[in-house]
Amino acid sequence: MSEKIFEFKIIRTTGHKTVMVEWIDVHSPNGNFIVSFDSTPIISTIKYRGKLRYKDATHQTIESFDTYGGIFKVQDNKAVVILDL
Repeated sequence: MSEKIFEFKIIRTTGHKTVMVEWIDVHSPNGNFIVSFDSTPIISTIKYRGKLRYKDATHQTIESFDTYGGIFKVQDNKAVVILDL
């Protein structure tokens, strides 16, 4: 497992989960961006009918799901997404 991993918390109306990840690919209204260990702090909206992908550091798999809006924040090697719907 890579030493350059960080915490990613996914919050939905139905519940939440926390995973350790190597990177996150976020679709924002202004385009895609990728965050990884030691990324610059950012707060962004999530694109309606976009995608969010991440590499799960524990299972070494790439996970993906559709988004319908929300807020994404990363700071101090912790990322949080609060999703609509």
